[in-house]
Amino acid sequence: MNHFTNCFFRLFIISTLMATSAMAAPTVTTGTATRDIGFPGVSFTLNGTVNPNGSATSAWFEVGLTASYSFTTPSQPLGSGSITVPVTAQLFPPPNETVHYRLVAQSGDTISYGAGMTFTTPSNNANLSSLTLSSGTLSPAFTNDLGAFYANVPNTVTSLTVTPTAADPDVFHITVNGFHLTSGSTSPVVPLNVGSNTITINVTAEDQIMTRSYTITVTRAASSNADLSSLSMTNFGGGAHPGFLTPAFQSHITNYTFRVPNNTDSVLCSGTTADMNASVFPSFGFGGTGGFFSGSLTLFGQNSALAHINVYAQDFTIKTYNVEIIRQTVFETWASSSGLPTGAVPAGDNDGDGVSNLLEFALGTPPLGGSTNTMGVTNGVITRRGTPALLTQNVPNGIEHLALFSRRLNRVAEGLTYTVQFSADLSIWQDNTATPTVIAEDFEVQACTVPYPSLINGKEPLFFRVQVTTAP
Repeated sequence: MNHFTNCFFRLFIISTLMATSAMAAPTVTTGTATRDIGFPGVSFTLNGTVNPNGSATSAWFEVGLTASYSFTTPSQPLGSGSITVPVTAQLFPPPNETVHYRLVAQSGDTISYGAGMTFTTPSNNANLSSLTLSSGTLSPAFTNDLGAFYANVPNTVTSLTVTPTAADPDVFHITVNGFHLTSGSTSPVVPLNVGSNTITINVTAEDQIMTRSYTITVTRAASSNADLSSLSMTNFGGGAHPGFLTPAFQSHITNYTFRVPNNTDSVLCSGTTADMNASVFPSFGFGGTGGFFSGSLTLFGQNSALAHINVYAQDFTIKTYNVEIIRQTVFETWASSSGLPTGAVPAGDNDGDGVSNLLEFALGTPPLGGSTNTMGVTNGVITRRGTPALLTQNVPNGIEHLALFSRRLNRVAEGLTYTVQFSADLSIWQDNTATPTVIAEDFEVQACTVPYPSLINGKEPLFFRVQVTTAP
């Protein structure tokens, strides 16, 4: 008989739980934002780095005007490497704001955050807070609501400076007529022409995008200066001689006299204006713009002439200078050349020698010499000028008495008339009727004689005199 032994087996299934290591989170670093210079608009680049640490990772930036971060940049896949990867994103934020941002990376369900950072966007304020001139007053008064201003300055203001001050001290730049300067500083000197001058102020905001222009129209008044700065006269006649105005020229004096020698044929009058922009038109010669005039006046057949010089300032102010040109009498010309003071008269006796100025002139003797010499002639030569003298000479019938006197060579042209008179008793005088005989002469006078008459009213003449008259 077979016996089965029953065997029982128990199957043990050993389940091994494999502990899977947890994946490492990405390493995230938020970097500094940088301004994109030259890029149109206000543009910034956000920067940061992420190390995926071996896991598939993506990253983005959270951005906002507060730390609550109101929006995100597009997600960027970074792969699953184990090296640090740069992450950037371009941002166009509004001006003059503080922007908050941070870099975020995600690997699976794991999200890592970088530190929060901020940057401030540049201002777009291109306004000025003040605008001043070194001369003149803006009209209307400066306000930022306006861009065009006006100012008037007198003609004496030939230049000025401008001081613009920006509302934002961080503006990129300010220019005045193209010259760069900082806010609140004074511009280079701006020259001003007569009339309208435009000054342009350009302001570029800190964002280098927003600009604003201001203009100032400065009107410099035309000159009212119608003065002459010089006035000279030169007479022509027997040579050119500078003359002297009476009174001496001064720009504020408008009426003058100019006395010229008797033989003057013409007078040259010239001068310049104090303001070279003035115009001058004399009643003679030529003038015009440029500040200079010149011309001549003829005196043939005239004893005087009147010259008018009209000066027109830029603003058409008119000033007239008048010069009366007076031809001196022959006596006045001689008196002036002989050193007699102005105003010496024919009847005067400036040297007190008992001979009047007119007789000194007529006889050719010096009016300031004080000489009482009588005239002398030897062998047909005038050896001494002087007063008339008695001349005796032997003749076949005895001694002849002659009246010796001098007379000027140009007596006729000079309007002089010489009359020799004789007397027996100094009470009755008889004019000579004989023609004078010239016995000698020099460059200016002749020595003449006339014989004594035999009788005057039945009496022998003992005295003679020479009477000189001048034409009116």
